[in-house]
Amino acid sequence: MLSIPETVISEILNSVNIVDFIGHYVKLKSAGKNHVGLCPFHSEKTPSFSVSLEKQLFYCFGCGEGGNIFSFLMKYENLSFPEAAETIARQYGIRIPQSTKRISDRDNLRRKIFELNKYSSDYYNELLLSSGSGKKFREYLKSREIPDSVIEIYKLGAAPDGWDNLLSFLKKKGFSPDLCEKAGLVVGKKSGHGFYDRFRSRLIFPIFDIRGDINAFGGRILGSENPKYLNSPETPVYSKSRSLYGLKQASGHCRKENRVYIVEGYIDVLSLFKSGIKNCVASLGTALTSWHIKILKGFCEKMVLVYDGDQAGINAAIRSIDIFINEQVDADILILPDKMDPDDYIRQYGGDKFIEAGSSAKSAVDFLIDSFLSKYGSGLEGKIKVVGEFESILGKIPDPVAKALHVSNLSDKLGIPESAIFERINKGSGRHSFKVQQNKPSLSAGNISRLEISLVSALLDLPELKDEYLENGILDKISNGILKENLENILNNPFAVMNPEVQSLVAKNKLEQGSWNIKQAKILIKQFEYASRRKNLKL
Repeated sequence: MLSIPETVISEILNSVNIVDFIGHYVKLKSAGKNHVGLCPFHSEKTPSFSVSLEKQLFYCFGCGEGGNIFSFLMKYENLSFPEAAETIARQYGIRIPQSTKRISDRDNLRRKIFELNKYSSDYYNELLLSSGSGKKFREYLKSREIPDSVIEIYKLGAAPDGWDNLLSFLKKKGFSPDLCEKAGLVVGKKSGHGFYDRFRSRLIFPIFDIRGDINAFGGRILGSENPKYLNSPETPVYSKSRSLYGLKQASGHCRKENRVYIVEGYIDVLSLFKSGIKNCVASLGTALTSWHIKILKGFCEKMVLVYDGDQAGINAAIRSIDIFINEQVDADILILPDKMDPDDYIRQYGGDKFIEAGSSAKSAVDFLIDSFLSKYGSGLEGKIKVVGEFESILGKIPDPVAKALHVSNLSDKLGIPESAIFERINKGSGRHSFKVQQNKPSLSAGNISRLEISLVSALLDLPELKDEYLENGILDKISNGILKENLENILNNPFAVMNPEVQSLVAKNKLEQGSWNIKQAKILIKQFEYASRRKNLKL
């Protein structure tokens, strides 16, 4: 695995402002000494996620996740510690000596795929801009009024005709066909011998992650062949349920506007962007997921879901609303008229009209009410069916105030007393109840004590106490096996990677207690020894 010197880890921790770093992923607001925001690791309406600049730690009082910049990135991006450390070091211009790099197979594969994707993107982009085979794609983009500036920002490209153009190019760069297949760029032949390019004769849309690395591609055919759109498969660096097209380009604009437009297609994003509406993203050939919403919550509070005005678009909007409600997000639904998609609408009416339409979009619940009334009718039986549809939807809203407001809205729309709707929801809770997530097994739920966690926290603040801990046999007196193992690692190496649960408990301790000084730590050691003696006497 990647072995990083303690001096480099220390330099990263001392160089990186945790509020700025986490603020790149989570929308934070100042609250006294700390900054708070909506936790990216669980659904919530009221911020319980706290970041301390002074202590360089984060902690969520809702779900218990906590730690430093390394543990945050490991959890958010599903990275190993070495990969998270190297990612942060690269981002902040901190050099990791080559001689220390012993890379795990997983990290090495991810790194090579990112490198491979960058070469592929440059290849596609050059073909679009300067080759004869890119001419028809340039003309298509011109017909859609996509300017060169947007082509450059999104690094659009063109895949040429032919079966192995990209593969031949990548092989000359030293990449193996097997690696290209793992990256999703080539497909193995059915005969079992050889490979061919996945993307052929297609307009190419590179898909960036929030750091600016290319993790996948989308391709659009210009003719009548199917499929019209083709996307990269799932790979070690790409998961469509956690990726959004245009997020890298839109993130800053989403923060500025505190709003995001979520559309369906690549061209929709480009059309909105070139019209000055730069806070826009697209799902990648899949329905919206809770992870999509969690990611977007880190950049803005308001979301507008934009769908084509046909029945398929309306049905897709209805399916998505459940996710917004579960994630407790303030979302509006904009269904465009005359079966238009956003690109059609922008080209006919312009960006200002689109923004105007977005500002008058219906709330997600209002949209659902109107959709169900349209489906079942506004008669007695129709209204009963509408309330029935809302049993499970409203039952999933954990905030009683939000639930009451939705019930009030539903009552006004249907002319049914609120008490009757609440009774119906409660009556149906047995059939439509949602499972409350059980608290995950936690060290805090076992035989661990606050004193023991404080000892770990104090040692991290004061590594010079190592000898005193050893002389007093602190390690042998720790009752919890996991904590004992972590304390032993820290005694041997103050930069050792801690168990995630231990790190969360230590982060919480630091946010509540503050930093330790020598006097406090020595009192803590005496308290712990006294508690240990009393425990032994009882035994």
